Amino acid sequence: MQFNRDLFKIVGFDSVLQVIDESMSQINVILSSRYVKRYQREAEDFNLSINLIFDCFELWKECQRSWLYLENIF
Repeated sequence: MQFNRDLFKIVGFDSVLQVIDESMSQINVILSSRYVKRYQREAEDFNLSINLIFDCFELWKECQRSWLYLENIF
């Protein structure tokens, strides 16, 4: 986080989203494997969690971008 007057701003979204994207790719490879049967449920749960985290970061990034734009106007 970076301090900007009385506002906290999250920076470095790209590096976080890159790690999440790599994790999503790896879990998709695992889910497509024929040896995943024993851990199918855990892999699917992890996939849902990773997708939820990715969606939250995307929404947070969009919200922060809008807020910073509006802050300059007002």
